[in-house]
Amino acid sequence: MLVTELAHPQHRATFTAIYNSLWYVGAIVAAWLTFGTLHIKSEWAWRVPSLVQAFPSILQLIFVWVVDESPRFLVSRGKSEQALRVLAKNHANGNDQDEVVQLEMQEIHDTLKMEMEFNKSGWLQLVQTKGNRHRMAICITAGFFSQWSGNGIVSYYLNIALNDIGYTDATTQDIINGVLTIFNAFTATGICFFVDRIGRRRLFLISTTGMMFSYMSWTIAAGLYAKSNNTDDNAGRAVLGVIFFYYFFYNLAWSGLLVGYTAEILPYNIRAKGLTIVFLSVDIALFFNQFINPIALKAIGWKYYIVYTCWLAVELFVVYMLYIETRNVSVLRSLFTSTKLIFNRHLLRRWPSTSTARTLLLVVPLLQRRVSTSLARLVLPTLSVLHPSTSTVACITTARTLLSTWTRFRHRLSSLGIRLGARIVVHFRII
Repeated sequence: MLVTELAHPQHRATFTAIYNSLWYVGAIVAAWLTFGTLHIKSEWAWRVPSLVQAFPSILQLIFVWVVDESPRFLVSRGKSEQALRVLAKNHANGNDQDEVVQLEMQEIHDTLKMEMEFNKSGWLQLVQTKGNRHRMAICITAGFFSQWSGNGIVSYYLNIALNDIGYTDATTQDIINGVLTIFNAFTATGICFFVDRIGRRRLFLISTTGMMFSYMSWTIAAGLYAKSNNTDDNAGRAVLGVIFFYYFFYNLAWSGLLVGYTAEILPYNIRAKGLTIVFLSVDIALFFNQFINPIALKAIGWKYYIVYTCWLAVELFVVYMLYIETRNVSVLRSLFTSTKLIFNRHLLRRWPSTSTARTLLLVVPLLQRRVSTSLARLVLPTLSVLHPSTSTVACITTARTLLSTWTRFRHRLSSLGIRLGARIVVHFRII
């Protein structure tokens, strides 16, 4: 979450995706360290890898004191000057008079002011509106899917999977594990630089589809090897190759976008709680992986892969129905975080993007406010046409002015207890 708030808007998607993908750097160290200690004939064969794991934590304890605090947190605590310095340092090379920095500061103040006026910080807020319920559905499924897509078998029980296809030598298994982690590190971090170009939703769909077909191929090859009484070496090699193909598709989305995508769809006032739900879902899924997968693999062997093949089909359906495209939305999304952005999957599913113009459609329902015994429910769909002729700053300033004017107008109407539905079409032109 801190990486998301400190990164420059232009680089935010890349940095947050890289953050979660750097797990593979540690995996490379662990894989090849265990390979090096494999033949140590003492307790140090396991003590060395265990001790080395403490090194990153020591680095964290040393350098955490020089990490900047979240500007939004500082503003919420009345430390606006310190927040301005943090923004200037990270977004404008220390120039606190930079136009973008000043705009970001104003946006933070406006957003927090509206949130303090309309929102409460309780956990119930996560499910109080349709938009937040949609967000929570994405966060929970993303947490579970990131660990229940079959990757748990390779991550924790690769030795069992390799034993089932004839690779029983410990040294060979460690080499395969080490090469796989290097392959994963390159693919997971490499795709991070194309997130904005390809789009989040498209990556999730390609990734999940690829994993499903990979597991289908994995199941067929493993079944052929088992039916040959463990003599069909070609089928065994096919399984090994499919494992690499599977991880290629997994790394397209579920490795890096788990944090980047979920943080992006969550407004500031529920971002911390939302990410807590994400990682709680991950931990629950990991519990399943740790205790259920080995039992199932031992009981039914390669047939257990059929379960994951069917489950990946369910994941693909959920992703298609729930996950929206957020590419290019992040520029303007922060303007509307306090109004509980509702995601419309039908409108945002196919995101038009050309070199000359992009269409942005946000459905922003205004905050519901009880007047007497009724609720004034207002819906503001904002259609923004982006064109490279006017500056981003001018566009955002116009959007803020529009939202502020509409909010004041809504207050006057809601005081009379009037239910009002309005549609405002705004045309922006952004570089």
